[in-house]
Amino acid sequence: MRVVIAGGIGAAGSYALQAASAAGHEVVVVSRAVGVDARSGDGLAATLAGVDVVIDATNAGTTDEVLVTEFFVASTSNLMRLGKRAGVRHLVVLSIVGIDGARRGYYAAKLAHERAALEGPLSASVARTTQFHESPPR
Repeated sequence: MRVVIAGGIGAAGSYALQAASAAGHEVVVVSRAVGVDARSGDGLAATLAGVDVVIDATNAGTTDEVLVTEFFVASTSNLMRLGKRAGVRHLVVLSIVGIDGARRGYYAAKLAHERAALEGPLSASVARTTQFHESPPR
C-alpha cells in the first residue's frame, strides 16, 4: 500500500513513518522540508497521485489558537480535496486523547482539525493518542 504521512518528519509523524515502513508500506513524506506544503497545497497534488491512505500528523509550530486552527483546517482541507481528486481512499488524523471538552487554545484547534477531516469529502478517521513527550535531557 502507498501511504503519505503529512508531517512525517515531526515527532509524531516520524513514529508513523517508522511503523508504516516496518509494515512494508511504500511511504511518502509531506513536509515543507521536502518541498511539499500541506497548508498551501504546493506540490501536494503530484505527491498524492497513486496514494491509498494519508496519515495527517501535521503540526503548526505554534500554540496560538487562531493560527493553529487556520493551519489545521487549511492543511486538512487541502489533503482532503486534492486526495479525493487523486483517488486516495482514506485519511487518518492524529489527535489527542481527552480533548472533547476543550473550548480554547491548542486543544480546541485539534478539535477543529478533527471536524475538518470528518466533514471532508474522503473517508476519514481520527486516531487519538496520548501526547508525545520525548525523554527529558539529562
